[in-house]
Amino acid sequence: MIRHFFNPRYLPVKILAVVFVALQSCNGCNNSASTVEERKDAVSDSTDTATAGGYTKQGSNASNNKAANSLPGAEAAKEERREMILMQIDSTYTAISLLDDAKNEMTSTSPNELSTAERNKKSKAIFNINMLQNELTRALDASILANLRLKTDELAGITLEMEKNVAHLQTVTEKLNKATQCIGRLTNLLALGLSRGIIKPLTPRNSSAEAVKAAVVN
Repeated sequence: MIRHFFNPRYLPVKILAVVFVALQSCNGCNNSASTVEERKDAVSDSTDTATAGGYTKQGSNASNNKAANSLPGAEAAKEERREMILMQIDSTYTAISLLDDAKNEMTSTSPNELSTAERNKKSKAIFNINMLQNELTRALDASILANLRLKTDELAGITLEMEKNVAHLQTVTEKLNKATQCIGRLTNLLALGLSRGIIKPLTPRNSSAEAVKAAVVN
């Protein structure tokens, strides 16, 4: 058989057969490689799709997490707002009380002890105190803030004149100075709150800081 295969008479035919088989094998390898590559591509596409779906879901979760993480910040801002309003209320009633104290001191002074000029200064001081107290009881807006600054400056000026010229009203001037300093700090606090959209509520004189704060908190 081997001798027959290598017979020169049949050798060209055999060579062609071997070459044909080799070519078929190569085509089979190429087809197999192509199939493997196609499968790889299919797996890759499937993985990409799954990954994309995963990222989409994660993106959604990330958005949810971002919203969730912003809650503490929102709560902190809400708490800061609440604390500032409570501070404004406390400071307002403190200022009203200090003004009352100074006014009571002045009204308890007998007019006979004062000259006409001194009585005029006292009347101006009481007038400004009443104006300031009325402004302080109202809910804050820009015009009230401007009036507070104006009337506080006027009261400070009257107090300075009384300090220089009315020696026997030193206790009154000390109380007025304390009140005007308190209102100055309060005005700055109110201005800061107004710039952030934080508005002091009504603070009526016939109420108390605790009652107003309780209404705000509730």
